[in-house]
Amino acid sequence: MSAVMKVRKNNSAKRKRIKAILSALPSALALARGVSKEKPQRIRRVTIETERTLIFRNRSGVQQGWCVECGDQVQMASVDAAAHDTGLSELAIYQLVESGALHFTEDENRRVRVCLNSLPR
Repeated sequence: MSAVMKVRKNNSAKRKRIKAILSALPSALALARGVSKEKPQRIRRVTIETERTLIFRNRSGVQQGWCVECGDQVQMASVDAAAHDTGLSELAIYQLVESGALHFTEDENRRVRVCLNSLPR
């Protein structure tokens, strides 16, 4: 090998080392400054408009009504309210109505209303 070829080989090896150092330099500087290579997170705000309709109903199910058996204006309750008040099931209330043990009427929507005076306490 001639002296010129040796110099060129040495120069090419030196160039490769210098290129590697220079290519690593920006990332090394960024790490030293605390800058990461990751992209910054994008924050998106999404606003959703909603509309609610609230319906309030008389949950007690108790209304004034006429009881034919009592012959008076009394408190009449729905079957579920009567069941809740007495601790009985709705089926038991219906059975008491059919046996005649409870006073009842039907309202305009054909729902059974029970006289609270006839309920067992």
